[in-house]
Amino acid sequence: MHAEMKPRIGRLLSIAAATAIVFTGALFVYASKRPEAMLFYYGGAVEVPNGRAIAIMNPFRDTASEETAERLIRDLRTGNCQAIVKEFSDDGPRICSVLQTTRRSRLVWRQDGTLNRMLVYDVPEKQARLWIGFAREEGGWQVRSVSIVR
Repeated sequence: MHAEMKPRIGRLLSIAAATAIVFTGALFVYASKRPEAMLFYYGGAVEVPNGRAIAIMNPFRDTASEETAERLIRDLRTGNCQAIVKEFSDDGPRICSVLQTTRRSRLVWRQDGTLNRMLVYDVPEKQARLWIGFAREEGGWQVRSVSIVR
């Protein structure tokens, strides 16, 4: 009985592995053909800071604006927050009070336009959402606005 089970288990594992490879390959082909940055979003309204949000981003998207946003968030968590944020927002004290006391943020929404782009980050420790707006310039995507929703 045991001798018969080993080949059967081996076949089942091979079939499961092949299925996983085919599914993963199909997902990558699908994602590579999609122009959208976000493939899937599940959760409450992006404007509502509390609650769970699950975002699946396209692995083939242009991430230059996301990298810029991550650098901006890192800089806003320093003592220079007020000086940095005054260029982008009139709500500097609120933004700085949230970001200087937190260490985690996660991209949960991205909306791309021809000339503008909006990235929304969840800041779970303060139940807040950080909105970073970009505009397309000659040198690429430039930050134009920063706001916080609590």
